[in-house]
Amino acid sequence: MRWQQWAILNRAFERLGRGIARSGPSLEDDWISGEALDAIFIDLPGAGQGADCWACHVAVAENIPIASLPDYWCFDPQLPPVRLRKGRAPHAVAQSTVRVQRLSGEGEQGTATCLVRDKLNANRNYVITCAHVAAPDKQSAYRDEFALSFSGKSFSAYLCEWAPVLGGKEDSIAPIDAALLELDASALSELRVQLSAQDMPAGVDSECAFNKSVVLHSLRGEIAGALRNRWSGKVFLADGDKFPDYFLRDAIGYLASDQTLPGDSGAAIWTADQRLLGMHVAAIESGEAWGANAVMGPISPVLDWYNVKPYTRFDPATITEADRPLASLRLSNPPAGSGISQQIDYATELGVLAKTIWGEARNQGRKGMEAVACVMANRKNARRGNCDTFFSVCRAYRQFSCWNEGDPNRRKLDLIESAPDAEYRLAMEIAADVLAGRQQDFTFGAQYYLTRAASRTTDWARGHTPCFEWGDHLFYNDVR
Repeated sequence: MRWQQWAILNRAFERLGRGIARSGPSLEDDWISGEALDAIFIDLPGAGQGADCWACHVAVAENIPIASLPDYWCFDPQLPPVRLRKGRAPHAVAQSTVRVQRLSGEGEQGTATCLVRDKLNANRNYVITCAHVAAPDKQSAYRDEFALSFSGKSFSAYLCEWAPVLGGKEDSIAPIDAALLELDASALSELRVQLSAQDMPAGVDSECAFNKSVVLHSLRGEIAGALRNRWSGKVFLADGDKFPDYFLRDAIGYLASDQTLPGDSGAAIWTADQRLLGMHVAAIESGEAWGANAVMGPISPVLDWYNVKPYTRFDPATITEADRPLASLRLSNPPAGSGISQQIDYATELGVLAKTIWGEARNQGRKGMEAVACVMANRKNARRGNCDTFFSVCRAYRQFSCWNEGDPNRRKLDLIESAPDAEYRLAMEIAADVLAGRQQDFTFGAQYYLTRAASRTTDWARGHTPCFEWGDHLFYNDVR
């Protein structure tokens, strides 16, 4: 495939992805919506010169006539139209084996991808697996317990971070499907003793090309495969209903030589030279006609999202100063009397609090940022929703919109630590004052706030009077 043509297809793919990830039709093309299309893909570079490699493949929903979609799509008047190859396609079904087992809830099972270290706190180590394995519903919570099994031994791990958030009222749009399961020091030491050099990847790879050879490390053994296309689409959990659970963007479709099975979700995908490339997310049943029968999530976006570094056979995830861009902004120990739960260290509390302040109020000036921080402190002090740490306050489900999947602020939050701006440095300063008990509440005990514009359409604000106002925000202390 010529690179110029693939670049055009790539732009069309991204435009389509943004359109069908949201509900409701596009203003410019009413057929571009999540109701009309289930998935899209384009062949990876190097696919050859066949007619299909010049097309954007679209999987049309069952209730939509295929003929109602155009044969060509002119998404940019400055570029030639893109050919659409239309048809019905089987759904991508997530496959949640014994290696990673959830002990609470329904007891989902999956496979570990790799062992990683936190770049911002070298004392914290995690196992990566799929989020739909670790947190498949809205009951999932920080510190849910898991059992990891390897070489006949079992190790305890605890849910720490995950994306997307599943089981909510709104559809989740996800650039990754990955979760971090934290290991304590003893579990890490014992697991590392059990892992041989051959169990660890030789490094990390991020290059994806058509027909690139890969190996899926299933618990049943190695399964050969080949990369085929760039894929975005709806993913269905094996929960018995016919409704998609989330929309996965920017994944890779690959052709596995053997059928993948439930329990393979999270399984590592290595290249021919044994470098970690991705993680298995879902199967596309009978998808060979579409070029791929499985979906891989690339590993590089996951590592970047969580700011973690993988253990390899040549490196025990050594953290250098280059890996810790905010080391100078973090304090090594919590201030005396901070009252932070021992289960959550100071760096984590400081980071999540600063991110939330920045994400919610960076355009409100110092006073406005401090006011939002006061709300978080008031919620923690009141143990609202049984939250007794700033982590649990800030990450409570859909309480602060900057953490919501699909919110424009969410991706910015995950990138800000690597390139902090002046407002984020100010947020770090305010967060440190809050944790040290130096920030006095001046919002009269407010535990809620919203923008002036939102106050006219938000149900819970009706009948309530703001107790404090600053900038674009109204604060409330009478909401129960």
